Amino acid sequence: NTDINLRHILAAAESILRDAYKLCSNKSPNHKIMQQYAKRLSNFYSNNSHIS
Repeated sequence: NTDINLRHILAAAESILRDAYKLCSNKSPNHKIMQQYAKRLSNFYSNNSHIS
């Protein structure tokens, strides 16, 4: 049961991070955050992309 809960939490976190990444991507029509924050989020996302 703990593993299932952890998987749900990780899936939700990944979904939130993907949405945030889309918002700060230069390719996104919904680009809404400053470039420095986009860079930080991009670095975080790429450093943790192997965790799924």
